[in-house]
Amino acid sequence: MSVSVVAQTSIENIHVQLYYTVCEARKATAHTNRCGDIQICIWNPPLFLVKWILIHTLKEKSKKANLDMFNWLVQITMERRSNLVLNGQETTADLSERLKMKLRVVPGFPKQGVNFIDITTVLGDAPSFKSAVDFLTHEFSRRRVDLLVGIEARGFMLGGAVAYNLGLGFVPARKKGKLPSKIISEEYVLEYNSEYLEMHSDAISSGQHVGIVDDLLATGGTAQAASKLVEKIGAVVSCIGFLVELDFLKGREKIKKYDVFSLVHYNE
Repeated sequence: MSVSVVAQTSIENIHVQLYYTVCEARKATAHTNRCGDIQICIWNPPLFLVKWILIHTLKEKSKKANLDMFNWLVQITMERRSNLVLNGQETTADLSERLKMKLRVVPGFPKQGVNFIDITTVLGDAPSFKSAVDFLTHEFSRRRVDLLVGIEARGFMLGGAVAYNLGLGFVPARKKGKLPSKIISEEYVLEYNSEYLEMHSDAISSGQHVGIVDDLLATGGTAQAASKLVEKIGAVVSCIGFLVELDFLKGREKIKKYDVFSLVHYNE
């Protein structure tokens, strides 16, 4: 991993370097050592050495206090960067506005009275697509996630990239009849029709902490169904992330018991 070395070292620069070190470590799946909710790869020298020094160079009675300090440093680093995206110093609000200008609103699709938010204009623009994936990667990296579930179909386009960035497995939640093996199923109601969401029954292990990703939160039915599928298996829904949220439909109410985040908001 390459991190730019700046002439004037500051606390912010240390935070930025630690942030990127943690994100890079999360990408690696082999030889991990869990510290709190952050997976630290032992092949990643900076972070591993910090923890090793804290454990092995101090007296036994000081180890716990210094490990607590290490976890605290990781936590405040993530929180400090939570209102920034990975592209320079662009704020989340600025990114939201930039991507909103890229999204295309299609009236009367798939039926009259529905305005369809088309994300293909974001996907087709490399800087916008990267920024969207970076935002989601950043938000999921701040939470405990062992596995990522993407909701058909546009959740696949975003979720696969985010899972790759974080070094996590990816599980598709698909529409009825699309999966070949033993499935579990959940019915849900969209803003314009009713559907079934399905998942392979062996795709997730009981006790795993699962993140769910989709492109858009409307009435919340799809995300609620995906959450119920995860919980049917005995896993834990850690968080649910969206690129776009239609606030006026109040879909968040259906999933309010979960940790939910989104980037671009439409109020009407």
